[in-house]
Amino acid sequence: MTQKTYEIEGMTCAMCSQAVEDAIKKLPNVSSVEVNLVNNKAYVEGDIEDSEIIQTVRNAGYDVKEEVLSKHIEFNITGMTCAMCATTIEDTLAKSAGVESATVNLIMNTASINYNPKMIKSTEMIER
Repeated sequence: MTQKTYEIEGMTCAMCSQAVEDAIKKLPNVSSVEVNLVNNKAYVEGDIEDSEIIQTVRNAGYDVKEEVLSKHIEFNITGMTCAMCATTIEDTLAKSAGVESATVNLIMNTASINYNPKMIKSTEMIER
C-alpha cells in the first residue's frame, strides 16, 4: 500500500475539498483520503493508479497536477540483528537522492520511506 500526495487546483471552499475527498473515497482500493483546502493537496493511501485519481478529480470538476509529489512505502527487512544494522540501513536510505525520510524499525523488521517517485524508484531503494 502506498501513500501519494496530489496538488489539486480549483478548490475555493470547504465544499470543494469535501467534493474531491468524497469522489476519491468512492474508488476501489483507496483505504484513506484527506483533502486539505489550505495547501490544495490530497493525501491518498491505497493501491490505485495515479491516472484513476487524476480522472476522478477531473470528473468532480477540479484539476490535479499530473505529477505525484511524494509517495510512502513500507518494506519488510530480513537479516537485521542489532540496532547498528537498522541505523546503517536507515542512514543509507536517508542519503539517497529522492528519499525525503526513512525510518527503520528493528523490532518490526520494517522500513518506512517517504520519497519522490520522479527521483528514485522503489526497486532502487531495495538494491541499496
